[in-house]
Amino acid sequence: MDKFSIRSNSLAETDQIAALISPLLKLDDIIILEGDLGGGKTHFVKAFSKALATNSPVTSPTFAIANFYPIQTGNILHIDAYRLSGIPEYRDLGLDEYYYDSITFIEWGKKLTTEFRDYLFLQIHLGKGETERILELSYEGKRWANRFEEIQEKLATFKI
Repeated sequence: MDKFSIRSNSLAETDQIAALISPLLKLDDIIILEGDLGGGKTHFVKAFSKALATNSPVTSPTFAIANFYPIQTGNILHIDAYRLSGIPEYRDLGLDEYYYDSITFIEWGKKLTTEFRDYLFLQIHLGKGETERILELSYEGKRWANRFEEIQEKLATFKI
């Protein structure tokens, strides 16, 4: 599994990072988000959604568990697994029925990774100062191998 880290010095740079990789993501992609509390997982999904021109307000799905945001090609499915007890509870939600026509982001999804053969893994850590973030990207599965190289190339200016 390849892995690389980048630095975002501001919310505007995080928005730029999301905009740069948004054209590389496809329906049926799973993106697992982990990181520090208040690190910017929901902000990243907002920035990504904005780059794909959704008109829906993007909010944390902590209490709703899942939110859908329509985009031109399908949906963004935004899941928050923080309150889920584990895989059985996640399966009971039946959200897998929506993957094929969605780009799916799962906050606090590390505990669900065994459910997926292929996923992009994004960890967001608080950095120095109020707005700096360190983003670590990696992936699992064949689906991401070529695109992961493209993501690295697109984000080369942010590499640590």
